Amino acid sequence: INVKFMSILNTLYSNFILYKLLREKHKFSPGAIVIARFHFAALIANLVGFKQVRYLVPSVFSQQIVYENQGSISLIIRLRNKLKSLLHTTVQRMALVRSDVFVFSETMKEQCALLSGQGNVNYEIVKPGVDSERFYPVEEQERQNLKLQLDLPTDKPLILFVGRFVKAKGVALLINALAKVDQPCHLILIGAGEELESYEKGIATQHLTANVSIIPPLRAVENYYRCADIVVMSSSYEPLGQTILEAFASGLPLVAFKKSNSVNTATQELGMDDFICYANSHSDFDLAIAINEQLNRSVTLDRTLISSKANENFSWMELYRSLVKI
Repeated sequence: INVKFMSILNTLYSNFILYKLLREKHKFSPGAIVIARFHFAALIANLVGFKQVRYLVPSVFSQQIVYENQGSISLIIRLRNKLKSLLHTTVQRMALVRSDVFVFSETMKEQCALLSGQGNVNYEIVKPGVDSERFYPVEEQERQNLKLQLDLPTDKPLILFVGRFVKAKGVALLINALAKVDQPCHLILIGAGEELESYEKGIATQHLTANVSIIPPLRAVENYYRCADIVVMSSSYEPLGQTILEAFASGLPLVAFKKSNSVNTATQELGMDDFICYANSHSDFDLAIAINEQLNRSVTLDRTLISSKANENFSWMELYRSLVKI
């Protein structure tokens, strides 16, 4: 309870500090363009008087929390999530109405229009970007050296997941799928969150302890991309997923779920399907099939080709130009 209370206080305090900062900025540059990735930031920028607020929407909070809390049965948790969703949804709706809105996919465009109540409002779809100076493939010898440095297996394929440990990310399903993969491999989970303990129990129950590494969030995540053979995006809700772009820029093929009634993602809108194996249904069985297929394909896939295609499609500079209208 104390942790939750402190989290609320931190949210209020950080937004108060942001309000003061933006108010000072507005005094000196009232005509500046403000690019915001969070609804509180977009709304506060509007409230202090900025007229050119470009809100680049990462997700619709009301949709996100539904997927992140699937299976939660505690009355306290449900009530907490209801209040949290009410606050964020109210703020996000106001941010959408007051700002120039940019999204990464048709999926996000539809969700934003529904939330704002503005119907077919002219939200602009832009392509996301990735840092090609940070995420790129390396030669095989360097990969092997990195594996040794990071204490990773060098004699079997490496499967990588990067993301928050919440229900919507589908890591529990990925752990179950790993037990069904029919070839030796090692899973690397990089992240943190409330589901960590349940993942650890699932790994132990499936007797996978020797086949899974759990790594807390870290700055040099690009080294793990360079070591990996494939990346799995096991999410059931993902408006885009920056980690997908980082994977492609690093030359890695992807495994993901196809969009369906239980999966709401934009992966199929990226134009990178040549390098993706899709699980046909939202199940650990079909996920294991897709992982097997991608592991077999990864032996012959050209990592440099994947990386160059990603850099061609996803540029930070092009995104910046789209947002500021250069």
